[in-house]
Amino acid sequence: ILGYWVGAGESGAGKSALMMKIAKCNAEQGRRVTVASLEMDKVMLYLRMAMEDPLCAGLELTEQNIKNVNKMSNIRKATDKLRKLPISVIEGVRNIFSIDRLARHIAIERGSELLCFDYIQLGETAPIDKDVVRVSTVSRILQSLTAPRLVDGYKGQPVLALSQYNGEGGKARSKGGQAGNMDLAWSSQIAKDADGILHLNIDSDGEKESIINVRCGKQRNYKSGWEVPITFDKLRQTFYTQASRQ
Repeated sequence: ILGYWVGAGESGAGKSALMMKIAKCNAEQGRRVTVASLEMDKVMLYLRMAMEDPLCAGLELTEQNIKNVNKMSNIRKATDKLRKLPISVIEGVRNIFSIDRLARHIAIERGSELLCFDYIQLGETAPIDKDVVRVSTVSRILQSLTAPRLVDGYKGQPVLALSQYNGEGGKARSKGGQAGNMDLAWSSQIAKDADGILHLNIDSDGEKESIINVRCGKQRNYKSGWEVPITFDKLRQTFYTQASRQ
């Protein structure tokens, strides 16, 4: 990932799971990653990432399984492995200006090479800001984090942020159409700021698996419009392509 990328999609398309998959894969390759989730706390982030570990094969992420001593033992072993990865988590903060300061501090102190942010629409600014202004401000600050800042030695880092659709995007999908870049909830500014936009749409939805169509809505200086079908394993909170399963 280079620059500021946005992952958008309908509910249940696996946006958060894909973000955590990307964060985990980068960390496993030795890159330092920062995750700022405004939707989940650190415990839930690690639990969701742990579910694709072979130790957790066949388990569902339910309160009953977490309380089961034997099953929890395997989940704990899987999360312990994850805690050894170079992943820093920003939690309990929604104000985008505070997240900006924390993300820059972590990058300077620990050398973070990727920031994952979940969701743009949940970021907070001044209490008087209307939603359009608030979301536009969050997007602009996330974009600014990709650039270096000489005054404090901040080197910049790629940003992957998640976005929800607005009502029109949802209507387009319900009619069998495709949501576009201007259907990102509350702000067309996101589409202008982003270097790349990925749309995750459910093509078929099963009880345990969904077929997700990943479409590139924008790729600055490169061709967009390409599509890749992937399988979202709801049980293990992970993704497969046809080639990776063979």
